[in-house]
Amino acid sequence: MAEVIRLIKDIHENGYDIAFVLSGKALLIDQDILALGDSFIVDFSSHGSERNMDATIRSQLHALVERLIKFKKPIIASDLKNWDSIELVVSSGIDYISCDIFAPFSREIVEVNEKHETRVLEMKGFNTNLKGK
Repeated sequence: MAEVIRLIKDIHENGYDIAFVLSGKALLIDQDILALGDSFIVDFSSHGSERNMDATIRSQLHALVERLIKFKKPIIASDLKNWDSIELVVSSGIDYISCDIFAPFSREIVEVNEKHETRVLEMKGFNTNLKGK
């Protein structure tokens, strides 16, 4: 483990940031290593069928929140399969989401669908009636 920590520190010293992509058992990575990350991408794509995804996300969110939020670094939830999953993640305190249902992949820079943006902002408790005023 000391060698991995030294390697991560060398990467930082060379001016790079590190984002850890975590899924499944990767959430069990040692706290000392996680602390060296600059951000975390939590991949929910490997959690079986869409039908079981909400139950899987519920069971892992508590551990995720406990392990990652305390580092006060950006957490990006990726590959969520439905709006219920997005709502679970947003309500847990994770601020960033990346999934095709919210903003489909594009090689171009495109605006997020306004209805989707409003829906997520409302999940986060923002008053969207004041938008643009």
